[in-house]
Amino acid sequence: MIGLLKLGTLAALVILLAPSSAMSGTEASRTAHTILSESGVRGGIAVHLGCTSADLPIAIGSDEKFLVHALTHDRSTVDAVRRQIDATRQAGSVSVEFLDGATLPYV
Repeated sequence: MIGLLKLGTLAALVILLAPSSAMSGTEASRTAHTILSESGVRGGIAVHLGCTSADLPIAIGSDEKFLVHALTHDRSTVDAVRRQIDATRQAGSVSVEFLDGATLPYV
């Protein structure tokens, strides 16, 4: 499920995906392209709820118009995803955080 929130000139793309195994780079790129094409969002903040690997956040973050924030309920996933992000040198434009509770860590 893809949710879109537009606040004035700020657009946020919220990506809700069922937990799944890691995607291949090609599959993640295709999925990212589909999500971005179908949403119509051309830049802004993309939030990946239920992140289980860095593949999709990295694929979306390869478009420099996006800041990607991956959120997971699994503490062990945070370290693994962070290592993947660091290996691609996308830290800063793509990040991951443990989601403690049912509310998003935003104002």
